[in-house]
This record gives sequence, structure tokens and C-alpha cells, in this order.
Amino acid sequence: PVGFNSIGPITGSIISASSTIFANDIEALKMNVTHFTASFITASTIQTSGSNIFGDESSDTHTFIGDIIAENNITASGNIRMQSADPNILIQRTNNSNNASIDFIGQAGATGAQIQFSGSSNELTFGTYDGSSVIERLRIEDGTTPNIIMTGSLIVSSSASSSIILPDVPPKAIVISGSTTPTR
Repeated sequence: PVGFNSIGPITGSIISASSTIFANDIEALKMNVTHFTASFITASTIQTSGSNIFGDESSDTHTFIGDIIAENNITASGNIRMQSADPNILIQRTNNSNNASIDFIGQAGATGAQIQFSGSSNELTFGTYDGSSVIERLRIEDGTTPNIIMTGSLIVSSSASSSIILPDVPPKAIVISGSTTPTR
């Protein structure tokens, strides 16, 4: 091995017959490294350019302590798992007039189903694919008009008898087939 302790700045190239070079500190403006192994990193990387790969096998695990902030998309080829005593998924819009959604994408890239929060009306909608596009199937309206609107049929099924139980608060009604007459 070639050792560097107190010989001062080195200019030019270092060629060693050994495969190991020891140094207490290395300061470099540029390093081209084919393989880099670190046992402990004590400072943060302020800026990097280009793409980076962490690990070289699917069995590798990378642990981050603190927040991870990304300015663009995050893509995972496996499952995303969240573990906490009280886990929450928070979706925050930077403009309240925009919609926020969760899309369920099929293998070919088409949206098969969607849950959407409307920025303009504060309503939550659920949609499914009808063969050509996602169609709204269920809408939960905002708190001022707390209606649930459904497109299609409501099928209530059980082994003994089928029933819909209405709450004991107004309006206590179900509107059937566009009728304006509540049915109890």
C-alpha cells in the first residue's frame, strides 16, 4: 500500500503496484471512481448532477433518517409500505382550485379507476373505466349539501332480506329513479 500522511499536496497521477492506497484526508475537485464503498458518511451531499443508483441488488436496503424531499415524480417498481402507530397519507395541493386524485393504472397504462377530490367544490368522486374512459360512479358532496349521488344501480343484497336503513335525521329519504318524491 501507498501511504499519505504528511508529504503535502500531490500533483499529477499516483500509480501504485498495490491495489490499496491509504490516506487520512482526500480533497479533490474531481474524482472518477469505478467502484466506491463507504462505511460512514459524515456530511450531506449538497448537489449532484445526473442520475444516481443506490445499491446493486434487489436485496439491498437503504435507510434514511429524516425527511425525503423530491421535486419531481417518485416511481417504485415494488410495493410502497408505510409503517407507523397512526399512519396517514397526506396529499397537499399547492393551488386549492386544482383537483387531487389517485388513479389506478392498468398494465397498458390506461386508468381503470379513480378517486378524485374536487378543488372547486370540495367533493369526493369515485370513477371506473367503462371501456373508453373513466366515468364518475359515486359523488360525495361537500358539507353544505351532504348528498351522496350515484350513477347506475344500487344493489343491496343479503342472505335473508334486503333493506336500506335510513337515519332518524332529516331528510330521511331516498330519491329513486329521478323522482322528487322521497320514499321511506
